Amino acid sequence: MGGVSAPQVGIDGGGMIPGLGLRRMAPERYGSLQHPGDGYAFDMFTQIGYALREVLPTRFGVRVERVIAAGASQSACFLTTYLNAIDPLVGVFDGFLLQGRAGAGVPTEGWDPASVGPNVDLAVRRARLTGDDRIRDDVRVPVLVVQSETDVFGVLAYLRARQADTERFRLWEVAGAAHCDTYFLYASQLDSGSLPVEELAELIARTDRAGAPTALPINSGPQMHYVLQRAVDALDPWTRDSTPPPTAALLEIDHNALVVDDLGVARGGVRTPWVDAPTKILSGLGQPEDTTELFGTTQPIDHQTLATRYPQGRDGYLAQFRYATHAAVNAGFILNTDADEIETLGALAWPNN
Repeated sequence: MGGVSAPQVGIDGGGMIPGLGLRRMAPERYGSLQHPGDGYAFDMFTQIGYALREVLPTRFGVRVERVIAAGASQSACFLTTYLNAIDPLVGVFDGFLLQGRAGAGVPTEGWDPASVGPNVDLAVRRARLTGDDRIRDDVRVPVLVVQSETDVFGVLAYLRARQADTERFRLWEVAGAAHCDTYFLYASQLDSGSLPVEELAELIARTDRAGAPTALPINSGPQMHYVLQRAVDALDPWTRDSTPPPTAALLEIDHNALVVDDLGVARGGVRTPWVDAPTKILSGLGQPEDTTELFGTTQPIDHQTLATRYPQGRDGYLAQFRYATHAAVNAGFILNTDADEIETLGALAWPNN
């Protein structure tokens, strides 16, 4: 897998955290890059897709069977437009994975620069993201969209763009997930596959540091990571021999609001053990500040409620967590190879462990 910084923000910064542009992160390597503007991003992405098919075999001896495009957050918004307006004309990619997209795609000329950045008025930012830009019905290749609660009901305003599954489209909405969580912030850059699970548990437990002050502890559920692992895996047979991934229930709504149970956990959506056998209430919503609402929230469950929910204590909790893990594996939303690590994380999440 490789990364492509086609949108200008990837080169110059200017998103929620301006310092993340490549020129600022590694000026010795990328300081000379000059991005011509987001209107060029779509063709840049196309040309890179063409190049991968040519350069990898001829220069590196790597056989290319299929090329899959994936993008998260702003990149997913760009890919929304790419799928609807560019892909039918060029046909470069064999499948697409979009995570955390907004209701609106990006205009082909790019977003208005005045609507992008950490200091933009909230109403301006919401207007830029709000829309009902569904993926075209006659999409050429498989498309899997994976969304958090924040994406559907929060500032990303995806709700109006929801669409039904088809032969070449799947929508997975992950219960209890936030657009940004502690796994993304702290663990993702260290989790190479060999990171001890105890260290992973410590990293995802860091709910008080999001890179910006937050009013509430940020979302500490790693379920989006594990569902995305499965999503990448699911695109292989789907693009290889047209074997589609499972259809998921959508998050439940009532009057355009997320429905939660008596505990405060979302109903519906892709289920994982973090919402079906919880020790904390995880949500993609509830963070009150405009600049940090993408981080969601974590609310510990008090000891009395835990005792009521798990009358057999830790052993009863572990049994429920294990059952929920295998239910998610059997439903096709978590990889079986991740189950042992997930169950260990569950054991470490029990209070006073």
